[in-house]
Amino acid sequence: MIPMPPADYPLNQETWGHDLERGAEKDGKWGQAVLNTWIHFHLGYWDRRQHRDDILWEEYREAFEDWKEEWFTGASTKALKELRTYLTTHGVWVRPQAGSNSYAKVLQEVLDEEQPHKWTEDEIQEHLKKHKVMYSDEHGTRTDTTSQTVTNHQNRTQEETPIVQTPQPEEQPSPVRTSPVPTSVTGQVPYQPFTRFTPDVHPALQEQSPVPYEPQNTSNERTYPTRLTMELRKIYPEDQKYSGEESDILDVKLQVFYDLCRSAGIQNNQLQFAYGIMLRGKAVDFYYKHICGRKLTFAKMVQDTKSHFETEERRLKYLLEWRETTLHDVIRDNPTKTKLECLNILFDKLCTAQLAMPQHYQNENSLRDQILNACRGIKECSFACYKPAPTFQGLCADLRSAVSQAAQVKQRASYLQEELDELSEAEIPT
Repeated sequence: MIPMPPADYPLNQETWGHDLERGAEKDGKWGQAVLNTWIHFHLGYWDRRQHRDDILWEEYREAFEDWKEEWFTGASTKALKELRTYLTTHGVWVRPQAGSNSYAKVLQEVLDEEQPHKWTEDEIQEHLKKHKVMYSDEHGTRTDTTSQTVTNHQNRTQEETPIVQTPQPEEQPSPVRTSPVPTSVTGQVPYQPFTRFTPDVHPALQEQSPVPYEPQNTSNERTYPTRLTMELRKIYPEDQKYSGEESDILDVKLQVFYDLCRSAGIQNNQLQFAYGIMLRGKAVDFYYKHICGRKLTFAKMVQDTKSHFETEERRLKYLLEWRETTLHDVIRDNPTKTKLECLNILFDKLCTAQLAMPQHYQNENSLRDQILNACRGIKECSFACYKPAPTFQGLCADLRSAVSQAAQVKQRASYLQEELDELSEAEIPT
């Protein structure tokens, strides 16, 4: 667990790193120190994970999901000010506190947003005038207008953090947390945002005009590659075709399609003629009813298919599954399977759900953190969760090892108990 750093506002050591007790606020158990501790813990957690921009916006909304404005009001003003400063300094726009716009009110407004606010250049400059720096993957790490814009935040050195403010006659802005320095300085694995499951846009998806459909000119395979499409049909596995069902994600099946088209010799400007081969079930019915024969580009075919099957309702379903799936639920739903098998089911479910998530979820850190949260409360996973590995692969390996070791210990204990029972029975005189 992250150690509790000092703060210039009251904290509660007992609640550090623990969830808030729901309903306790009505009994007055949520004192200022408890609320401050919740804020302080998440500031340290986000700083350690180097969350920024839309990912930080999502993390903030998830951590404070059930909060109300009066709960913010119960926290220390210094804690609220530090929370707002951290969010804005790391790419999340929060309206400035002024007059009737209290810290509690402006922080609550972010929770009420449906989409993260997009910074304007004027807002960025206004922020830099007061806080001097912004760490953002979208806008780059920037300093105030009197300094040179830094384009690569990895070049910052240890001397830049923390910034020591010297006393001045005028009021100084509150100190801000700065993101961890690169691995070479701290030894920590830095946050590396990258798309795990949606690769670069295929050149064929950038076409603007369709290739003429000329079925009679079979000698020119750059128009309608009859022989090549026949070859593709022979090598295409049925279970790798896109069906349009909820468990299918088009972007994933397209990668199989591209790979098999390369194997069959089909060129990028011929993909629209082979598109129907990668479909089955509801998807192939939709293809013949709404796509086939309309002389569409390959990009338009993909767009129409995705719009029809991968709706907003389906994305929301995956988002709900992503947030609510836990190992405890998987174990409950699979009573005949071992905990190790249930753990692998959890990995598969969350990896599949991530495929359909918005772009800011498409990184290894989001998947790692969600698996870590899903395994909390399971005794066999407690050691792996106490000091989790910094990578997704490392965390999965540690969890598998922990669950496997616990199963072996339980099996040995059961075997020893059986031997003791047998010895006890043998010693009973007849």
